[in-house]
Order: sequence, then C-alpha cells, then structure tokens
Amino acid sequence: MMQNGTWSGSIKIGGVVKDVSPTSFQGTRDRSWGIRNIGAPDAQPNPAATGFQFFWIWAPLNFKDFSIHYFVNQDAAGDAWNENAVLIPKALGEPEIKMKHFGYEQDYEPGTRFAKNARIHMTSADGETYQIELQPKWNFYMKGLGYGHPTHRHGGYHGDLSVIRERYELNAVSPENIHVQAMCDAMLTTSKGQEQGQGVLEQLVIGPHAPSGFTELMDFA
Repeated sequence: MMQNGTWSGSIKIGGVVKDVSPTSFQGTRDRSWGIRNIGAPDAQPNPAATGFQFFWIWAPLNFKDFSIHYFVNQDAAGDAWNENAVLIPKALGEPEIKMKHFGYEQDYEPGTRFAKNARIHMTSADGETYQIELQPKWNFYMKGLGYGHPTHRHGGYHGDLSVIRERYELNAVSPENIHVQAMCDAMLTTSKGQEQGQGVLEQLVIGPHAPSGFTELMDFA
C-alpha cells in the first residue's frame, strides 16, 4: 500500500532545483499516486443519497531505525470502521511489529478543520506501548496532486507526459483546500525512552464528527 524509504535525484520547480539525497531526505511513496482502473466517477446524481460524511487520517512516520504507518477512518460518532498500525524496521530481515490496539485524537486550529496537534496511541501484542505526539509545521495541499482538479484529476490518465503548474489561494475554509498533508515533527515515547522523527499527517474531515464537535457538512472548530 505504501513504502517508506529514501530517494536520490533532484526536483525542479519554477526554475529552482532542489537536490535530494538519502542522507538528507526520507519520505513515503503512496501506491495511490498512479493510474486507477475504476474510471471516472459517476456523473449521475443519486436521489436517495444521504448527507455526506468522511473522516480520514493517514500518518506515515519516519524514525532513525524504523518507520510507523497508521491510518483510520471514523464515522460521524467517532467509531473507527477502518484502522490499522504497524512498525516497520529498516534493517533487512527484521519482522514488522503489528499493533494490537490503537487510537487517535487531535486538537484543531480555531476556525479550521486542520490539526493543531495530534496524538496516536498504540500497543503491540507483547504489551509495549507507543505514544506519538505530532506537531504540524506546514500544510501540503492535496489539490496540487489532482484531488478535485477539473482537468488533471488524481488517478486519471493524462498522456505519456503532462506537466502543469498552477498557483492557488490557500483559504483554509474553502472546501477545495481542506484535504491536506501536514508536515509534522513526531515525538515517540516507549518504555525505552523518547525518539524524535518526522512524517506527514494527512487529514480529510468532511461532515459531522462528534469527537471534533462538528455537526454540519462544513462547520469549523
């Protein structure tokens, strides 16, 4: 589903080149960034559709000797219907540590649906606890990858090579801007002590969500 690792090469944006090397960059490759075979969404309205609700959190986190992958979907009541967590050692041959229990909570920036801070709680089968404090630093707006784009939609085929550049107004309360991945400092606490890492916290919160205090399609903290 996803790969944490290192890369080498360069990124060029607006004439500015940024070199990328394994010693200075770690990151995550999301398998969903590619062509999907399900086709375009159905353009026909569904007359029986009820109010829309979606709560999604995705957190791939990198530490010195391992990475952690956590995700959750919750319903309007805050009950998880899709959730998992795993610790993946970077050393070849070492087994993954699958978490037996996990949970998530966050505080919001006032007037937004963005996390001011967040906490992930995990317990492995042997009883070891993992407490992760996430502190967002800045947001990457997912519409830059084609989510909701009118002509270059995410997961669609746009030819052998299609590159565009756009500038956006980043109003935090605009519906097209609420899907973000926040670059975060991550502090992990276990029985062995604390360790600092980094990662992203993807957030897409639409509609009611009782733990957040949201009752409408697009009300804010």
